[in-house]
Amino acid sequence: MNWTLEQIRSFAPDEASFAAGQKLAKVSQWSTTGESENALWGECQGSGKNPYQIRIDKREFAYRCTCPSRKLPCKHVLGILILAANSPNAVPTKVEPDWVTEWLDGRDERAQKKQEKAEKPPKPVDEKAQAKRAEQRTKRVSTGLEQFALWLNDIARTGIADLERKPLSFWEDQAKRLVDAQAPALATRLQTIAEIPASHADWPTQLLGELGKLALLVEAYQNIDAQHDDLQHEIRELIGWTVDQNELAGTGEIVSDCWGLLGQFYEQSGKIQTQRNWYYGITTGRPLLLLQFTAGNQGFTETHVPGSFGNGDAVFWPGTGKLRGKFLKREINPTTTPMFPQSAVCTIPEFLDLVAEQAARQPWLEIVPALLKDVTIRHSQESWSVRNFEGMALPLVGNDHWTLHAVGGGRPVTLFGEWNGRALAPLSIWDNEKFYLP
Repeated sequence: MNWTLEQIRSFAPDEASFAAGQKLAKVSQWSTTGESENALWGECQGSGKNPYQIRIDKREFAYRCTCPSRKLPCKHVLGILILAANSPNAVPTKVEPDWVTEWLDGRDERAQKKQEKAEKPPKPVDEKAQAKRAEQRTKRVSTGLEQFALWLNDIARTGIADLERKPLSFWEDQAKRLVDAQAPALATRLQTIAEIPASHADWPTQLLGELGKLALLVEAYQNIDAQHDDLQHEIRELIGWTVDQNELAGTGEIVSDCWGLLGQFYEQSGKIQTQRNWYYGITTGRPLLLLQFTAGNQGFTETHVPGSFGNGDAVFWPGTGKLRGKFLKREINPTTTPMFPQSAVCTIPEFLDLVAEQAARQPWLEIVPALLKDVTIRHSQESWSVRNFEGMALPLVGNDHWTLHAVGGGRPVTLFGEWNGRALAPLSIWDNEKFYLP
């Protein structure tokens, strides 16, 4: 495996774990190490009598360590990866020991059972009971949205001047009512809006815009039968309906391509952690948003490494933008070669035209992926931006982009990031045929 240090750092649970992994990336820390076509493994002495056994499945990049750490991946997994990256000769090619082979065989057996289960014909559905549940939920959502519309109208009638003095419960109570009405996605959107009042000088303009989008969403749902099919799917998902992933492979659009992970964004809200992985099809130029969620300090189900590429089949959720999807199968090929899709790279004016076109189709977009060419990183009076040759600029999120500035060195680069309608969050950059993470 030839992951770079930046790629290994990207999936460490925190900087402290990565630092601890670096300390273990020494031959003297390992009693045995080895690598085969399918696996990477090692034994590292811990505080107990027996050494910890670390094994990594290279085919899907899964891992297991016998240490008791609740952080995933643990410092031992990170340590052997860093050791292999820094000193390939320290991890010789060998025949897998029994404890590695048994683990791989167990994974293969579970994967086979999962595949057989997926291929079994589904159990007969009680269509009458299903229709009754759907009808009950539709009524509950409709009633809840009628009450929510009255709440929005009250705000419009009284104005927003005093909203910066409202307690958090003003928003939370209404969000709880939406959850009770089985509209959880709408409730989450409202909780996000609750953070806007008094957050910056221009908060009234931003708040009015977001509340207006909520009112438009409610009206769109109340007239959902008049919308085209893709927009109906989008509206229902924005309210809180979910797509059955077991049925997605049979109903969603499937695209085969070589997919590159151009950027990854992580955020935490309460106990819920969210990871956004942005893939692009090298041939098709299709963006693919792969979401992962986890609670507490549990690790994500899959590992996705920025800068890696591989062939795969992706299925997309229904909707107008068809951004979100998942892999039905994929390969992993770590690389630092800039294999971004030429058809998807655009200038700043082209990107803004694309945003306007997408917003006209679906006005509730929160994030749009941006793959910009020939831009420079600029710093001026504590603010950062990316600019083109003509001086057109987009502001950057945050106030510390010296690493990107140093990588670019004032030269035009290719940059990937997330556009939230106000600023761009940079997630990766290419310069001189090299891939960098911020």
